Amino acid sequence: MAGFLLSVGSLETCAHQGQLKCIAPKSRVTIMGQSVVTKGGGFVVAGCPSLPPPAGPGQCATAMPVTTSTKVMIEGDFALLIDSQAICSPTGVPVTSTPVQSRVQGS
Repeated sequence: MAGFLLSVGSLETCAHQGQLKCIAPKSRVTIMGQSVVTKGGGFVVAGCPSLPPPAGPGQCATAMPVTTSTKVMIEGDFALLIDSQAICSPTGVPVTSTPVQSRVQGS
């Protein structure tokens, strides 16, 4: 796995197009002035338009990374890359990430 590191400015959405926001970014390391996101940060989901049961699967509330960088650690936690995978809870749908920086890569 290799790709650009994610920062708080990266656009991350659930499969229903709800916006993700990192709970605890690592502020000691920045890329282009934005804090880097790591596995331990976790995400909250805002604005998930999915319908509640029984009409739909319910709304995404949080998301946790499943895969991370294997070589880049920031403050003792693995960094998230553009190709890192995350799953939303309680729906189990995947997260899509779009980086806003194209300077720092990791693997």
